[in-house]
Amino acid sequence: MIPNIPGIESEGVVDALKFLQTYNLRGSVPVKKRIIVVGGGNAAIDAARTAIRLGAEQVHMFIAVHRKKCLPGLKKLMLQLKKVSF
Repeated sequence: MIPNIPGIESEGVVDALKFLQTYNLRGSVPVKKRIIVVGGGNAAIDAARTAIRLGAEQVHMFIAVHRKKCLPGLKKLMLQLKKVSF
């Protein structure tokens, strides 16, 4: 399901699962210095972590729930990564 977000069809917007699939098949994916990840599920967490490993300097995650109600993997990510903001 594609979210109804202005600019979702813009150049550089990539679905997390496609991003991860490309990384797994090629071993690398070009990333920008600043990344935005919408969502807080496991695919979003994996995409954020992979982007950092590939050289992203900042990853901003936008989630629809309050941080105290952490989604799967989000609490662990918050503790591990200093380059991620919420």
